[in-house]
Amino acid sequence: MPIIDSDIIINILRDKPGAIERLRPYDTADCAITAVNAMEILCGARNSDECVRLDRFLSRFSLLQIDPDISKLALLLVKKHAMSSGLHVADALIAASALVYKAELLTENKRHFRQVDGLVLR
Repeated sequence: MPIIDSDIIINILRDKPGAIERLRPYDTADCAITAVNAMEILCGARNSDECVRLDRFLSRFSLLQIDPDISKLALLLVKKHAMSSGLHVADALIAASALVYKAELLTENKRHFRQVDGLVLR
C-alpha cells in the first residue's frame, strides 16, 4: 500500500502531464493518503464547492490517521532533521506515517524526505 503525497495529488488535480501515470503501477483502491495530506489539499480549496469536489476526490484513497506511534516518531524526526535539513512538521508526520504503516511514499519532493532513514521513496 503506497502513500500518495500531496504534490502528486495536486499534479493530478491540475491535469499536469504525466501525473496520472505515477499511479498506473498501483491499484488506486490500495493507495492511501494521510490525514495530513488530506488537510493540505483541502486547505487549498478556493470555495466551498471546490472543497466538496476535493473531498470527493480524496475519498478514493484509504485515509490513514495519525496515532500516538506516528506522533512520537514524527517528533523524533523533527528533533533529528529540522535544524540540519529543514524537515517541516507536515512532512515529518507523513514520513512517520509511511514508516509506521511500512508503506512506500510516492512523492515528487524526494528532497523533503531523503534524510529519513528507512523511508522508501518512489
